[in-house]
Amino acid sequence: MRIVLTILFVLSMIITSNGCRVVRISNDRLPQNGSPMMTTYSLTDMASSGRYVYRSDTSDLYLYFTSGKWVVGITVGALDGYTMYTTDDHFNADEITGTFFSKQHGVWVESPDVNISCTVENVALGKPVSQSSTHGSNTAELAVDGEKGTSVPANQCTLTNPEDDPSWQVDLRRNHAIGSVRVKNRGDCCGGRLHGFIVQVKQAGQSWQRCGAQYSETPEDGQSILVDCGRPMVARYVQIKLPGKSESLSLCEVEVFTYVGCPRGHIVYGGYCYKPHNTAKTRQEALTTCRQEGGVLAMPRHRHTNRFLTGVATRVDTRSDFFIGLSKESEEWAWDDGKPLCGYRGWGAGYPSTTGNNCTVLRFDGSWQDRPCETTAKFICQTQSTVDLTTVGYQQHGEGFFRVSTTRKTFDEAKLACDRFAGGRLAQPKTEDLNDYIQGKIGEASLDDGARIGIRIQTTEEPWSFLDGTQGDTSHSNWAPEQPSGKGCATMTSDGRWSIGDCEEEAPYVCQIGDVSSCEEEPVPLVYCGGQVSGSSGQISSPGNEEDANYPNNLRCRWDITVPENKRIELTPVEFDLERNDSLQVNDVCIHGYSVAVLTGSDVPSPIVTSTNKATVSFTSDDSYSGKGFRINYRAVSLFETRSSRSLDDVMQEQGRVRSERGLVGVINVVGGILSGVKKVMDIFSSLEEDRRHQEIMNVMTQVQNKLEEVDDKFEQQGITNALNNQIQLTNIIHSPSTTKLDGLLRQMSDLRVDSNGTFQPEGDALALAQTVLSPDSEGMSQILGNMHNLVMGRPSVLNPQQKPILETMEAFFRNENLQSFEYWAKMETISEYFLERQVAGYGLWIFAKKLTGGTEEEINGIIREARGRLSEQMCSLAPFFFGWPAGTYGLPKTTEGCPSGPNVDWEDGRYEHQRKGSFDWAKDRRLHFSGRFSSNNLAKEFCVKTNSSGDADNWPRGRYCVLKYGSCPKGLKWGKLAFPGGTWTGVVPDGRVDSDSIEMEYCCQEDGFASNPINLPPRRSFYMLRFGGECQQVAGMTVREEWVEYKGNGFAVGVTPDDDGDDDNSHKLYYCFYSVPGSNIDATQIVVSAAVSHTANVLNFVTSVIISCAAALWVVR
Repeated sequence: MRIVLTILFVLSMIITSNGCRVVRISNDRLPQNGSPMMTTYSLTDMASSGRYVYRSDTSDLYLYFTSGKWVVGITVGALDGYTMYTTDDHFNADEITGTFFSKQHGVWVESPDVNISCTVENVALGKPVSQSSTHGSNTAELAVDGEKGTSVPANQCTLTNPEDDPSWQVDLRRNHAIGSVRVKNRGDCCGGRLHGFIVQVKQAGQSWQRCGAQYSETPEDGQSILVDCGRPMVARYVQIKLPGKSESLSLCEVEVFTYVGCPRGHIVYGGYCYKPHNTAKTRQEALTTCRQEGGVLAMPRHRHTNRFLTGVATRVDTRSDFFIGLSKESEEWAWDDGKPLCGYRGWGAGYPSTTGNNCTVLRFDGSWQDRPCETTAKFICQTQSTVDLTTVGYQQHGEGFFRVSTTRKTFDEAKLACDRFAGGRLAQPKTEDLNDYIQGKIGEASLDDGARIGIRIQTTEEPWSFLDGTQGDTSHSNWAPEQPSGKGCATMTSDGRWSIGDCEEEAPYVCQIGDVSSCEEEPVPLVYCGGQVSGSSGQISSPGNEEDANYPNNLRCRWDITVPENKRIELTPVEFDLERNDSLQVNDVCIHGYSVAVLTGSDVPSPIVTSTNKATVSFTSDDSYSGKGFRINYRAVSLFETRSSRSLDDVMQEQGRVRSERGLVGVINVVGGILSGVKKVMDIFSSLEEDRRHQEIMNVMTQVQNKLEEVDDKFEQQGITNALNNQIQLTNIIHSPSTTKLDGLLRQMSDLRVDSNGTFQPEGDALALAQTVLSPDSEGMSQILGNMHNLVMGRPSVLNPQQKPILETMEAFFRNENLQSFEYWAKMETISEYFLERQVAGYGLWIFAKKLTGGTEEEINGIIREARGRLSEQMCSLAPFFFGWPAGTYGLPKTTEGCPSGPNVDWEDGRYEHQRKGSFDWAKDRRLHFSGRFSSNNLAKEFCVKTNSSGDADNWPRGRYCVLKYGSCPKGLKWGKLAFPGGTWTGVVPDGRVDSDSIEMEYCCQEDGFASNPINLPPRRSFYMLRFGGECQQVAGMTVREEWVEYKGNGFAVGVTPDDDGDDDNSHKLYYCFYSVPGSNIDATQIVVSAAVSHTANVLNFVTSVIISCAAALWVVR
């Protein structure tokens, strides 16, 4: 770079820089990559002719002022040799209004379509303001009116009375990431009065924080002063103040600019900061440079990002290639953050090649080519912006961020407003899920006429496309009938439909930063898979297998297989081809039972035999590649038929991984202990030499004994030992001694020792213990463990035909103690551990006795099969006690039994009361179970509201149902709203709007599964959900009955709503799914017969009127 020193000087940029941080020169008529001058320019610490210099972010060009002109050239301060200019003497580049001229073929040509603007929006414009006092008509609003006049007498500036610490402030209406504040000083006189001013910012309810340093210079009349906060500061309020002075404060314009924290010289787009490098390096050298800047090589995962980076690259060098962060390892292409290449692929024709090149470059035409990593190329770095977008009004959906702006703008203004913060764009709903999400946000904002989205149709001769160039016929669309109609810009209405209108018409708009997914996903059709199968033999297969097609992505399939009693299930894979991130898992009894196998890959596995006559086969696929799937035959086999078992090491590791994803933490820990104990005991006899087996048995039994002592300590700490013993005695006199006998046998085992020859000592005690364990009577282990199994499962006996599972008995006992939620569930978990860990120890002791007395390997295997089968059956019985409610906030109709059960969730309740004569109806021949009071004139219905977002699982399970909205809809659920007759509300209620005419209620609906596939929700107490899709969603362990209520009058529907059979748009007939524990008897809703009440009132009114008439007559007679 050459610099003309006679007119160049360096300024401090801490607080005295007077211009916008980054400006953009643009020309919509030029091709996307048409000119290196059409780019962004960042403020430098240089000046020319008293104005600040900006440097291009994509080339060696500068924007500077010289001889009354702003020019674009290579040499700062040069009087000639530049390639574009405008005659304009504004101090700040973003305030330039003059017409630009550019040199074309050596001739200066007027370019009226070229404009310059600040890349960030002035968020103070037109916002509410106030000041400490007002002198005359110089009100606070004059500082945010967009006018740049500097005369106080002409009412162009604010002015306070002379006073101590005068101040002015603006309310930005929501939090913004503030980077700088520009103040325009008065120009008619007295500019020095602004000396010593400060800028302060704060969020609602918080204290003021200083933005930048106090201005210590003497300001000139009419001067613009930019105060740089130095970092993004999240705030809603901005204040200008003269602290410690008794003076008048005058401000002609105050502009507040946002900032996302990108380093200088970076270009922000989609929430990321990008910097092109014009020096060729090897791939590793380029990556090192990016890491030194705190980033990585750029990763254009989506078409629009690739298009943006292509523009950046070509403005640096129109013909060079640029390394991007995509490389190949183990024959798989993946991004530098480890995520696989999926969705959008920008490969040029014939690429990637088969030559073994492992790195990728972005070419000038936007295509990708694979290259050797050792070659050199220019490159683009990518860093993450530092602002948490959720703190500045954006809401996260997937990996993207969205904000609905109710400010009305033209299409181009809205597009620019989105771009000016974090390089956002008008939202582009390319999938049904995103369309539904945006529709919900538009509905929440009550924008009945809708909001702008990122579609502009400029010609009807070609198919429509999104702003990023994605063709409409390759993605989701949701046009209203007869749309799109001609040229124009798109709006999404509150029902989710799109329509074309005038681009110049002002409307609200939706901004999007980033993308919902790392992949550009095509709409995935809903695929049914799984179910319940039975019989002595049969076959299951993955979706698409019979059609010789790959299975779809994002599957969650489950088959529950049952064969006749006293049999086991043999599963024989016939075809098997799964992508490595997809898996098939086999569990004894149910999904919470022992994990028999976890399979993936393309090798056809050997046959698998379960421990019992029931098994669950679960298949999951992710969102990337898929395979041909599987076809598996199943048949019933004898309990004693054996096959070689696959290694359990991988099974145990997979079991921990898969179970951790379910979130059943308490149950997972119990199961892990059980299975690891059984596995250790089993492995002793398959992997150790004879002289080591006794000692290894002792080691394992010692570990189990230690575990039992830990559980006993928890019993003592939680104070439940006596309560449990009493309940065991009360429930079943036959089963109750079993735990005592088992503890006695385990103590005898712990008293044994192993001598140097590997023999148990005392030898006689060891033999006597083994004989007791193997005895067929009540002292033997077979009956002890059988009794404990019946105690856990609640199997009836002659003495107690109404026997309930012990955990259900303890549940009722603890509920009567009114424990806090966390204490209650901790005690329930401890009791589960108590019984299951003891049984594990019992089975280990049984195996020890068999081996000591010469038992065969088949007898040992029989004990292990029984352990797996019985413990799996118990786990499947206990697991529902620990099912939790999903994460998020939401509401459910309250039943007469109260709010639902569930670990670590506390519900708050409230009531909506609808009032309208003759407006409510329900099936008179069927009982309702709502908590509240119903009549045809008045309907009071109570709700349970989950106000804490934590939960057992991140997402609601797949299915078809609706819940009530509170806050934002949980992830994956879709928004809707219904209106009903008006009334009142009390307590904490689901989202809506209430007045005497109408009560609006909002819903969140799930539609990505099948109602016939049971989902797991806490099944210990009744609850309601709303029907969606024609039938009630099945819930595991619960019976369901359908109930309906009709609301007449003041109705309307918006968005995705529950099933509704109302007679017209003004009425709603909703179907409620009532879930209850099988065999339970739940009180019915209180029904008030309106006619009787009305008749009594009429009689009372008649009697009252007669009495008044008689009294009046007697008064007259007197």
